[in-house]
This record gives sequence, structure tokens and C-alpha cells, in this order.
Amino acid sequence: MEPVDIPDFLQAEKLNQLVLLSGLDVTNKPFHHAVYHEFTNKQPTMDRIPMSFQLLGDHHNVKPLKLIKNQSKILRRDWPAKYIEIYPCIIVLFFDLNWSTPNWNEKKKEVESKVNSIRGLIHKEGTQVILVIIQNNEGVTKEENDKLSTNKASELLSICHLNTNQLFVIPNNETTLPSFVVRLEKVFHDLAPAFYSQCIKKIRSRPIPNNDAILLMRQQFKMAFLCELRQDTHTALRHYKLSYQKCYELSANDRDAYEILSMASLLNYKICQLSFQNRLNREAFTQYQKHQTTFFSREAGSYPDSETALIEFNFWKRQQCVLFAKLFETAITNNLMPSIKNNPGHYYESGAAYQRAANICIAKIVGTFKREGRLEAMEDVILIKPPVLSAYNIYYGQRPWRVVGDSRGLLDTSTESLVIYQLKSKTTPNYSLTFQLLNAASRIFDRLKAHRLQCRLKIEMADELISSKQYQQAHLILKNLLIEFYTNKSVNLIQPLLVKLLEIAYVNVDLQEYLWTISQLATNKHYTLAQINVEQHTNFYSFNLINLFRRIIPSPLDSGVLSLSEGETQATIDKWSQNFVENKPFRINLTDIVSFLEVSTQIFPLSSDQKASSSDTICVLINIKNDIKLDLHFHELVISIEDLTKIPHESTPLSEECTLKLTKNDIILPSMSTTKYLFKFVGDKFNNCSSPTKIQVQTVSLNGVVLENNITNGSFYWDLGSVSGFTVNGTSINGTTINSAVTIRPKETPIDIDISDSKVAFYLGEKIEIKSVLENISESQGIENVKCHVTLSSHHDKQVDLKAEKMVYMVDPITGAKVAFLNLDFVNFGKQEKRPLLFDLETEKAGIFYVHINVS
Repeated sequence: MEPVDIPDFLQAEKLNQLVLLSGLDVTNKPFHHAVYHEFTNKQPTMDRIPMSFQLLGDHHNVKPLKLIKNQSKILRRDWPAKYIEIYPCIIVLFFDLNWSTPNWNEKKKEVESKVNSIRGLIHKEGTQVILVIIQNNEGVTKEENDKLSTNKASELLSICHLNTNQLFVIPNNETTLPSFVVRLEKVFHDLAPAFYSQCIKKIRSRPIPNNDAILLMRQQFKMAFLCELRQDTHTALRHYKLSYQKCYELSANDRDAYEILSMASLLNYKICQLSFQNRLNREAFTQYQKHQTTFFSREAGSYPDSETALIEFNFWKRQQCVLFAKLFETAITNNLMPSIKNNPGHYYESGAAYQRAANICIAKIVGTFKREGRLEAMEDVILIKPPVLSAYNIYYGQRPWRVVGDSRGLLDTSTESLVIYQLKSKTTPNYSLTFQLLNAASRIFDRLKAHRLQCRLKIEMADELISSKQYQQAHLILKNLLIEFYTNKSVNLIQPLLVKLLEIAYVNVDLQEYLWTISQLATNKHYTLAQINVEQHTNFYSFNLINLFRRIIPSPLDSGVLSLSEGETQATIDKWSQNFVENKPFRINLTDIVSFLEVSTQIFPLSSDQKASSSDTICVLINIKNDIKLDLHFHELVISIEDLTKIPHESTPLSEECTLKLTKNDIILPSMSTTKYLFKFVGDKFNNCSSPTKIQVQTVSLNGVVLENNITNGSFYWDLGSVSGFTVNGTSINGTTINSAVTIRPKETPIDIDISDSKVAFYLGEKIEIKSVLENISESQGIENVKCHVTLSSHHDKQVDLKAEKMVYMVDPITGAKVAFLNLDFVNFGKQEKRPLLFDLETEKAGIFYVHINVS
């Protein structure tokens, strides 16, 4: 059963005083309608007088019924509402009357009759009657009207027994109407406290036999409520605190606990609300802490039964957290500064936790509840029937089915059993409410930039998604959070997330995710802060891992994350069996995670320098550590070497794009030890261009787990090209060393150039021949297709200079034309063969010029 909601009018920042308007014909008279509209349709503002204006109706003329009372109960449910909806502090009578009317005596008698009639409707002492005269005064001058007003007003006051502050005159003019309404509201506000003071005086004068705690609590609440209506919030706060103290002192049985908690909730809300309004913020927080200490630690009780009582108690605690969070947010809008340590988000989060606890209890009841046709056909006893409402007083927090029984002191056993059945049959988990509260908390934390608190909320949201069997959404949240923890080096927080991910993978029968998760749980590096038997846990996960390789269904965890029925458990086992029959391959990416396999790589040439020529031998050292207490045997180890200077193709898979693949077969990894494997290759495999080539290990893959002459269809791999390289205390947290690289120089052409005269001087207009010799200095091989490119420049380090082209020219030996460069080709250059290189120069301007000869 949900907790009793605090009525909206009690949650308002200011309680509205009730003022009734009489004598207005809003249907037939436009000005009367304008008066009513001006009173009732104003926008609520902070400085607006807190009053509620209603037309006097038949429901205000109903005398209170003499209902059956129960003095053992605290507060009638309808008592506060009567002062908001029925009992007015002021009744205003509007009457159209001009001082100069010919039938003055008749009108005067009519006014007297209406005033007396209104007085006859008043059932509470202190309600004041105010007479408002609406005057037209057409054809009468202001001087004439003023002469008549004093005497005529005195006659009305005398015959109606009114004081001078109870008679007002307003002109029938809509232009000036708003200003007159504002004046009337101020007058009403000044006169209203007298009514509530009279009510307080009457309540205080009532005797309380033997200082009965319930009567004292009721008296203090009523006085506090009326003081709040009187706008005396400081006195109201004092009375609310006294009433709360009496509520704390009450000792009642289980059957009355629901009523006491309901009253404690109402009193605590009003105390915190008024404390915030009076800028007593510290007192508001102190009161709520006291409320938690006093009532949250109580036993849930056993009425109607222990299960239902626990659910109701969690619902009630959730309500307290949410109510205070809303009050806190309202105080923030009034310039209270929140902090990361103390903000409304914490209270929303606590409310979500209590709702989640209730959902767990409800789910257990739903799983074991059995419906009975005989009880299903019986009438609903949880709702209060109209005959009961017309005969009995209903008390705040009173259980509906106990209204009659509490008054007579009777307990109907059959009714109590039916109530328990109907409560359980109508109870369902409310997961959406948990998500709403968590989202409200997340909104607050996001505003305060409390990132760690938001991470905690994500975990709680994932837990509730798991409880509601929304496994895909929970998996997405936990997976993103896990990656974030790895990135932020929060390795110690990862183990609980992995357990939840493993449970989700198990119920989803997702072999890929299950292997990825259990590969991390099998190593002991995730248990640095866990207060558990680490060896026992790692052994369990290790054997489950090996069983998966053997196509044996993994053992379910007893972690409490999942709550599966027998039917759901059997369905999951059947799906695992079908999955193993299909023998689907798996490929597990262990990059950038802490797992039972650790890989480090190193690539280097046999020479000491990190730069090698294409003819040098390149070595790749692979270190693989097996971190579980079982020997592992893989079919093959495959590594791929990649050219980092090559332009990648996005449409090509990484495994097909790599330049070189190297393989070793029959890989054995002893338990709890590191095994090294060395690969060698010649660098000329990457010498496909004239520029240097930079290479590194791109991927490492262990393919095919070998078990009893059977090779499992799957692999573990590391994408070293995307390793982030995050470390903890200077050590790579996943054992993957950042990939080293080797630069391979291109082949050098064995050509030597010999120029007879390196410096030559000649005159303007003179043609000079440059003599040089090309020689193949290789003693073992000839060269084909040697190309010689000759250019001119005015700088010794620039091979192309536009200025030089206008100063000096080469003469083409074939055409005789003046050119800026020459291309000369030589075919079949034998070993140690020499070839002459001749070309002519001609200049038109003085200067220093450089000849550049490039051979390829």
C-alpha cells in the first residue's frame, strides 16, 4: 500500500485564506463578472496576498455531520481541508446601491436581510461579514453624492450591525476596478487573522485529560496549521515541532504504525518547509537528519504481514527522501547554494534505492503468489465505500479496511486475510519510478559537474535494468562504464562491473561477451580491494573458461545480480546447449584490458641501430604470460607487421591489409609463467619505394585452443596499433607494451660521379663543356636503366631555382636548344663500368651557379 500523499494545499509555500464572495451575478451582469475575474484570475507571485476567492455556494451551507469518532486516532483527514475549502475567514457581500436611490428604505431592508442571511450560514465564530456597495451614480454630482454618503453609510452600518471597516464603496467602472480590488485584498488580509486567532483560542482552551499524547499532538498540529493560515510562520513552526515531538514519543502496535508514520511525514514536511522559508536552512537539514534517525531505523513491523509491511516501509522512506529533495530544490531557487556533498541529488538517489528495495521484495512476492478464484470474486475491501464515508470519520493515515473495525474495537480475521490477498494481487514492481528518481539525481549531479557521482548512478540504473530484465540496456551502460574506468585508470572498481556483465552474458547466451568478460575475471589483478577469497574466485572463473573451450555449459554465479525462476534457468541452459551444437566461432579482443593473457612485443634489427637497410634481418620478440593456474595449448600464433607509411584503405579489413604475416604453430603456455617467441624476416619485403619505411607489429593472435586433440574454433587477439598505453604506477595495466618501430632505409644505387673540374670560370656568352664520369662501383652486379637528371641553381642546396633559368642555360646535345635541365638515360651499366657524362653550359649574366646531378 502506497504511503499517504500530502495534499497539494498543504505542500503550497503559503496556505491560502478562504474568502467567499456573495451577491455577484457573474452570468447576467458584466461588471459583476469583471469583479469576480479580477479577484480569482491573478497570477500567483511571491508578494501576492495568499487568499483563495470563491463564490458562496450550497456546499458552504452544509452543517457538519455528527460522525462516529475514534479518540484513539490522531487527526481527521478532512480537518485541514475544511479551513481551505469550507470555513471562510471573511464573507464579502456585494450589493448594487446608489445613495440617491428613491426607494432607499426598501433597499436598506434588503441589505439587512442579506447580511443576516449570511450570518446564519456561519458555523464558525470569528468569520467576518464585509459589505461592498457597487454604485453607478449616474445623474448625480460628486458633491451631492458626498453629502448623502455619510448619513446613508451610518444607517447601513447601524441596521446591519457592522463596523466602519466592514463597509466599502466601489464605483461601477472597470477602468478603476483593479486598484479597488488591490485595496480590498489588503483590507481582507488585515481582518483575516482575527478569525484564525479566535479558532486557536478555542482549540487551546479545550481540556486534555491526563496530558494524553495523542490529544496533545492533535492540538499542537491544529494550532500550528491555523497559525500558518494566519501567516505567523514562526509560531506555526514552534507548534509543528511540539507536535512532532509528541509523535516521536508515541508507542503504538503494528496496526497503528502506518498512521504514525503518515503523521510524522506530514509534520516533518511542514517543519522543513517553514524552516527553509524562514531562512533557517541549517535547522531544516538538522530536522531531516533527526527524522531519518528517529523513524528510518524502526522495525518495519508485521501488519498486515511481514512482507507487505516491509514494502510499505520502503515506500514510505522513498516518499520522505523525494519530499525533502523537492523542498531542497525550491530552497535553491530562493538562493540556497548546493554543494557536491549536500545537494538534492543525494536525496533523489536515496529515494531510488528505497524504491529498488521495494521492487525486489515485490518481485519475490509476484514470483510465489498464487491466485485463488474464490478470493478473486470477492469485493474490494481496500477502497472506502460511500456508506462508510457518510457514517464514520476517516483519519489521516488510517487504513481503509479498518475504519469500522477501529471504531468498534473489532478485528475481522477473514477481512484481514482478504486484505493481504488483495494487496499482494495488486502490487507490481514500479521500475519506471526508480528510473525517474535516478534521472532527477543525474540532472542535479550534472549541473554540479559531479562526474563520479554520475558513474555511481549509472551502476544503480544498470542494476534496476537487470531487475526489470532489460538486459541489453544494462549491458550497454555497464560496458561503456567499464571502458571509462579502464581509461581513467580506475582498475580497482572494475571487478563488480565484470560480475554483472558476466551474469548478463550468461542469461543472454552470448558466448563472445561471456568469454571477453571471464577472461578478465580469471586474473587476480582485479581483486586488490575485494574482501573475498581471491584464489577461490579466480579458480572458479578459470575452470569455467576451460569448460567453455570444451563446450560445457558454464556454471551460473551465485552473486545475487540475477534472480531467475526455475523455468528461466532451464530455458537459458537449453539455449547454451543449442549454441554449442551450432559451434559458432569466437574472436575475443583483449586489447587495452586486464585479462588472463598478457602480451608484450618488441621489434628490432640485428644491428644495434633502430634503422636498418632492406638487406638486414628484422627480429620480433613476443612475450606471452599465462596468468591462470592451468597450462594452455594453442594451435598457432600469428603476428602481422604493418608499414606505417602506407596509406590505409578503410574498406579493407585489418587482417587483409597488413603487409606481412608471420606464424608459429603448436604454442604451449605453461601456467603462471611467461613464454617468449622470436620471429625473423628480411627487410627487403618492405623496400617497395625510394623513401624510408617505418614498420611495427600490428596484431598478435592466438588461434585455436587445443584440448585433448580437439581444436576450438576461436581465437584471442590484440590490436597493438590501437593500444592506448595507459599505465598504473608506471606499469602497463594489461601487460601490453607500447609497440616499438623500426625504420628500413631504401636500397642505395651503387653509382659514383667523378667531375674533373669542380670549379670552372668562364666569360659571358662563352660556351663551356662540363666533363664528368659515371661509374658502377659494385663488384658483383650490373645495373640496368640508369637515369641521370641534371639541373641548375643559384644556390648550392636548392636543385631548382627559377632565377638561374634566366641567367645560365644548358645546351641540348641533340636539338642545340637552351634548356634549364637535362634527362640522360644509360642502359646496361656493367659492374665497375665507367661512362662519360658531357653537357654544355652557356651564360648571359655574371654570377655563381651550381650544377646538380641526380642519379637513380
